Amino acid sequence: MGVTSVLPIWEGQTGELSFDATQYTAVWHVAVDDPFDGPNVVLIGGIGLGLPIPGAFYWVGNDLNLLLTLRKLVPTRVAGTRLLWMVVGTYESPGRPQDHHDGTDDNGKPTKDPLKFHDEIEISYAQHTRPMEKAKLISPAIPGVAQGVWGPVRNSAGAVFAPPLERDNSRFTLKITKNKASYPSNQADNYRDAVNSDTFTISKSKLGFTRTFQKYTVKMKNIGGRLQFQNDVVFWPVVYEMEIDTEFGWRFDVLDKGLAASARAGDPDGRGGTISNSDIQRGQPQMRRLVDAAGVPLSEPVLLDGKGQPLAPGADPVYLTYQGYDELSFGALTL
Repeated sequence: MGVTSVLPIWEGQTGELSFDATQYTAVWHVAVDDPFDGPNVVLIGGIGLGLPIPGAFYWVGNDLNLLLTLRKLVPTRVAGTRLLWMVVGTYESPGRPQDHHDGTDDNGKPTKDPLKFHDEIEISYAQHTRPMEKAKLISPAIPGVAQGVWGPVRNSAGAVFAPPLERDNSRFTLKITKNKASYPSNQADNYRDAVNSDTFTISKSKLGFTRTFQKYTVKMKNIGGRLQFQNDVVFWPVVYEMEIDTEFGWRFDVLDKGLAASARAGDPDGRGGTISNSDIQRGQPQMRRLVDAAGVPLSEPVLLDGKGQPLAPGADPVYLTYQGYDELSFGALTL
C-alpha cells in the first residue's frame, strides 16, 4: 500500500486572470501499488514523492509566481485503471474571497478556523421497495388468515404468495459534515455498509437537531472527504452519509416457508415415524420434499414452524431474523 511515483503532466493545466484575482492549476499523475489505495494514500504518499504541500508557492515548469499559493489538491482515479490517479492542484492569490471566509462554531461565535466551524446537517427522504412479508387482511377471513391481523400474504386457498408482493418503504438519508485535520481512513474502511449495533444519540441542540436512533436502524452509506485549504488551515470536510430505516431496520425478518422439511436425526420421516442416525446415509440431503395426500411433491411453499417442519394448523407463522451487514457501535463515532 503506497505511492510508487509522482509525475507532473501538462495536459489539463488552466489559468485565470481577472480584475481581483489570479488562479492557476497544475496536474500530476500519481501511481500506487495497491488497487484498494484511496485518496488519503495518494495525497499523503504523493506529498512525500513530489506533490507540493498546501501553502506552497506556484512554481510549475517555467511558471513562477510567488504571489500564488497552493489552496487545494483534488485526486481522481483515472478512468479504466485501478493504480493511476490524476491530482489537480489549485493555486490562488490571497485576495480571492473564499480565502477569507469566516464561519461560526457550535455556540454561534464567529471563527476563522475551519476546524472549529460547526457541523453541517442535511436530511433527505427517498422511497424504496421491499418484499411485503407481513400485511393485514381486509377482505373477509380466509382459511388460516384472520381479518386485521399482521401475517403472511396468502391467497384464498391459504397458499403463501411466492414471490411475495412488494410495498413502498420510505427511508431518509442523514448527512453530517465535520471538518477534520485528517481523513479518517480507518473509519471509512471499517464502517462502510455497517449497521449500528447500539442505540445512539446525535445531539446538536444548538443547531436545532437532536435525535436518538434505535439498534439496527442506521446503515453507513459513505464516509467521504476532500482536502481543502482555507484561512491558512489545511483540513478535510468529512461527510458521514447514513441511510436510516426506522420502519423495518437493517435486520431482515424472513417468513419461514418452503417446499421441503428438515430430515435430520429426530425429525419426522413423513410416514408417521422418526428419522434415526442409522437412517441417514453419507452424502444424503438433510431435507425431504414435502408431498400431498397422494404422494405428489408440493408445487406451492408451505409455512414451516422454525424447526424445519410444516406449521401446525392454527399456529402463528414464524419469521426468521437475519443479519445482513456488519454491526458496529455508532456511538463510538461521536457524531
